[in-house]
Amino acid sequence: MKNEDAMEYECFQMLTMGAGCSIGDQLHPRGRLSDATYDLIGRVYSQVEALEPYTLNTDTMADIAVMTPEREWNMDSALSDSLIGANRMLTELGCQFDIIDPDMDFTRYGLIVLPDEIVSSPELQRKLLDYVHGGGKVVGTYMSMDNGCDETNPLYGNRMLGDSYWDRDFIMPNDEVGARLPKEEFVMYERGARVRTAGSRVLLDSVEPYFNREGRYFCSHLHAPSAGRVGFPAATRYGDVVYFSHPLFRIYKDFAPSWVKAVFADVLDLLMPRQLVRKDDGHTVSGLEVQLRRSGSRNSLMLHCLYYPCKKSAANLYTIDEKVPLFDQRVRVYAGDAEIESVRAIRQGEVISERDYTVADGYVDLNIPKIDGYEIIELSLK
Repeated sequence: MKNEDAMEYECFQMLTMGAGCSIGDQLHPRGRLSDATYDLIGRVYSQVEALEPYTLNTDTMADIAVMTPEREWNMDSALSDSLIGANRMLTELGCQFDIIDPDMDFTRYGLIVLPDEIVSSPELQRKLLDYVHGGGKVVGTYMSMDNGCDETNPLYGNRMLGDSYWDRDFIMPNDEVGARLPKEEFVMYERGARVRTAGSRVLLDSVEPYFNREGRYFCSHLHAPSAGRVGFPAATRYGDVVYFSHPLFRIYKDFAPSWVKAVFADVLDLLMPRQLVRKDDGHTVSGLEVQLRRSGSRNSLMLHCLYYPCKKSAANLYTIDEKVPLFDQRVRVYAGDAEIESVRAIRQGEVISERDYTVADGYVDLNIPKIDGYEIIELSLK
């Protein structure tokens, strides 16, 4: 029987996405429901029912799209590590994003992310180039949109030369990308790609190790130290397109290094200085999930805030078995020219005082006093 906190999280996450809830299991051969499970579902669903006036008929708000590599699916297919990593990283950053495939409308979004392994085709390349020429922004990583030859890639402005010589190399932060990191080498845990600029400019350098840890070469770490030699570009910019030569999202799924998220966040800021939702790094935990939705019937913006810490106490699965309340979480919401009439925490049933939010430059800077697992902050518009 599922932990009640885990079921709350699953149902509330559905609400943050604008979905209905469907919880059930296989009926026992004797045809009797489990009373305890039925009561558990009832306790959680009663909370869902109470929130229906604030969650029904709302619209998603997303300014970023993440392209899925799972366009083709068969019985041998598996979930993409890169897509999992991208979903995890963008969620932690507070990004408002949809997952799309190449046939969908690109023009709804300000930026498209191509995570690690998006297969190139002439049709997709033309569609992405048209999107960029129309003002869209793109971030591609590793082998996404690699045409399999060393000719200049028209999307990235680079020559794509295949896999790197090094199984692990490093990146060197600078004042533009990785600005808040120490200016020394940070290891990248998986093999990147070799590229040379052909019209693009270098945003971030890679740094070579002394050697690959193989054969006669050994280091007690899983990689040799930095040799201090600048290698192939780690990130380049070609107009409004940024390319990372490492598989950032697979690395983040496998190892979650904070510096990988930091350099990606800096590039998002370069390309999209006005994102719909922004977390305050010093005052917002990374595990807080935030989803912004619009309610036309209520003339309001609904900021869904969800925090149920997941832990790995067991060898074979992750669990959620407790709520840990958060206090004084800082989040910025872009409202544009709309005027704010009031701000309210729906589940707490409290109006948020004007001393806990400010409005400037199109953003509402919120200090959310308390999030007990799940809260909806309603920003009512005039």
